[in-house]
Amino acid sequence: MLQAILSKLEKVAGPDAQGWYTALCPYHDDRDHPNLRIDPKGGFFCNACGEKGTLAKLAQKLGVLVSEFKETPMDEKDEKLTQGLTLDHYAEAKKLPRNFLVDILGLRERHDQYGKRIAIPYMNEDGEEVAIRYRHSWTGDRRFSWRKGDKPLPYGLQRLRTAREKGFIILVEGESDAQTLWHQDLPALGIPGSSAWKDEWTSYLDGISIIYALKELDKGGDAFIARLGSSLKEKLRVVTLDGVKDISELYLKNGDEFKENLGIALTRADVYEPTPSMTVSPEVTAKVEELLKAPDLIQRFLDITSHLGIVGEETNRIILFLACISRIMPNPLALTIKGESSSGKNALLNSVVKLFPPEAVRSWSRLTPQAFFYMKDKNLEHCILTIVEAAGAEEAGYPIRLMLSEKGLVLGLPVRNPKTNEMRTEDIEVKGPVAFIQTTTKIILQAENETRYFSLWTDASPELTSKFLDRLAYEYSQPPQVVDETELEVWREAMRQIEYIPVLVPYAPEILKRLSPDKVRVRRDAQRFMALIQTIALLHQHQRKRIMRNGQESLEASIEDYGLALWVAEHVLSESLKEIPQRLEKLFNTIRDSMKDESKEQFTRKDVEHWSKLERRTANDYLNDLARLGYLEILESGKGKATVYGLLTTSLSDTKLPRPEEIMQKSTGADPPSPAPPTPTAEAEGISEKGLAIANSPTLPTPVTPEVGELGETALPPTPPDIKSKLSEGVGEAGEDSDIRLPDGRKLNWNWCLSAWESLGRPPVPLRPWETIVDLQKFLSSKPARPEDLPQVAKWLYERMIVDK
Repeated sequence: MLQAILSKLEKVAGPDAQGWYTALCPYHDDRDHPNLRIDPKGGFFCNACGEKGTLAKLAQKLGVLVSEFKETPMDEKDEKLTQGLTLDHYAEAKKLPRNFLVDILGLRERHDQYGKRIAIPYMNEDGEEVAIRYRHSWTGDRRFSWRKGDKPLPYGLQRLRTAREKGFIILVEGESDAQTLWHQDLPALGIPGSSAWKDEWTSYLDGISIIYALKELDKGGDAFIARLGSSLKEKLRVVTLDGVKDISELYLKNGDEFKENLGIALTRADVYEPTPSMTVSPEVTAKVEELLKAPDLIQRFLDITSHLGIVGEETNRIILFLACISRIMPNPLALTIKGESSSGKNALLNSVVKLFPPEAVRSWSRLTPQAFFYMKDKNLEHCILTIVEAAGAEEAGYPIRLMLSEKGLVLGLPVRNPKTNEMRTEDIEVKGPVAFIQTTTKIILQAENETRYFSLWTDASPELTSKFLDRLAYEYSQPPQVVDETELEVWREAMRQIEYIPVLVPYAPEILKRLSPDKVRVRRDAQRFMALIQTIALLHQHQRKRIMRNGQESLEASIEDYGLALWVAEHVLSESLKEIPQRLEKLFNTIRDSMKDESKEQFTRKDVEHWSKLERRTANDYLNDLARLGYLEILESGKGKATVYGLLTTSLSDTKLPRPEEIMQKSTGADPPSPAPPTPTAEAEGISEKGLAIANSPTLPTPVTPEVGELGETALPPTPPDIKSKLSEGVGEAGEDSDIRLPDGRKLNWNWCLSAWESLGRPPVPLRPWETIVDLQKFLSSKPARPEDLPQVAKWLYERMIVDK
């Protein structure tokens, strides 16, 4: 019956190490994410919609007749296995005797409001139970939790006496690997998490001659060995297993040959050597710490990439940087950089990936379908994969899509056993997930690819070309400026130190309810948008609030994270937040407005070239895309004739996500600022006497995001003459440490700014396009406040003032 069920499902994969299969769930309409988990012995459940039950129930849903098969439907006991993690299920999956787990190790089941879970007791060296760790499920961020009040410690301290007698011990991640080794009468100690090891635990291993540590083939394995190595140093011997992830998988695959194969791996163990990332100088270490805690981290990134030769492209640089940061997440981002030839796509990509550790970046010009499976190092987990032209990846399109959606690849390869001469299938596994970035000259990719990738376009404007020529002239006329290699190493080490921590987004419901349910691709884009917020929070993890829930540490995304994510999304999620890509939208609006101005009902490509100043080829490509998307119709076309177009619509739909200040007001319960300003304070009235008054008009100007050219070079709007004369009267006596210097040399008193801000009801003050400073007073008194931000504060205040007449 199982095979009949699998034949009816889509996107089937498996079985995995526990014998489970995955597929698209037939109980809800998600056609992209295989959330259905199938246990041949225990039924099924869906991680997304929560549907669960027996194989017979699933067969009935799929139209498979149970009576045609000899298998009988599962009984009530079997069905309960799908409703949580039970000891029977755990023992079967790990192939460990239930009585060994229960009677010897003390495992037990818990049934309560949290569902079914396994309680794993942790003992001290005297065999006394001092903590309990719960296992809730096989997968997901919430697999484990600690009993309230318990502190993590190594698993198996009561067995250290045996390890001292045998003269060696094997350190492993988690409990199940330790349990497997104990069942095989091998000394082991389980560490509850790849980053859980503490230096003070080293004393537990006193008196043990040889200390092995198993390095799993993932990023967590690197972190595990790094933590152990920092304490144990040359005492540590690093063990790797060929073709399997961990001890449990080796045992499940090898059975009777387990000890023999493990023994071979132990003899090949390498003495621990620190990686380059752990031998950085004290100078670099100090700079890394300061960088990761810097409030202007994004601005510093823009500064160093400018020094690397990139002119303009601030928006694209930030988006690309975030895509690379997302490599550490369970679901990294994928990105396509689009642009005309010679528009700087590859230079942009190379300048950003230079800031990441070399071991985390894999770059190709062309990739064939089988290339993944023949790589020497098949562990691509949390790497950045780049292809310098999408055409070079067309052959490998299918495995790339699988790598992005399934987080890895498995190839079944027939091989002959040299001893028995029998053929058998050997699995070749390529581990993901990966952050994927490619460049292309195409405006729109295949639909199945377009929905998987963020798209951004390089700036091909004459203005940027002019800036580029200015930069080029400077470089050729001045001594070369070389970026200090130490600065690059600071960034690379900082990127190594950013670790994955689950991120909670408390305002997620308020955001997601604004997305239009009419577009199917919104399902995927909504997840990508939330991933953006989480990525930004991870980048700033040394500055974000950390919370503990069920014994697990999480980050809490801030309003500032949402502000930057929203700004990014407006550039790269236009298919969901808007109807069409940004550049096509701009051209559509230009055509519509020009036709109205010239009273035209139809137009040609030459008209579009004239209206938009686009080159012929680009204009032709854009018109074809607009026609294909259903916004233009071709009225006349033929050989030797100019194609004549007409508009099929005059408006584009737009989805409005809440602004950061809306989210802040809803989360804090604060009322939004009134259109009419509150009564001025006494201090504000005093300012009014000097010639500057807060706007007391019944309507105030709406907040305006500052116009930004080169980031950090935001110019103030022209100051009205009557305000110019009053400014110096009101603020000329201020001390240098308490004023804002304006571009023309005048000064604006901070106290005056605060009074003006208070009179307006303390509204949020937008600085850079992606930032919202909620508390101006805190900002102005903050040491990291950047001088170039202060004129923007003044600009913001100007927009809300009138002269007291």
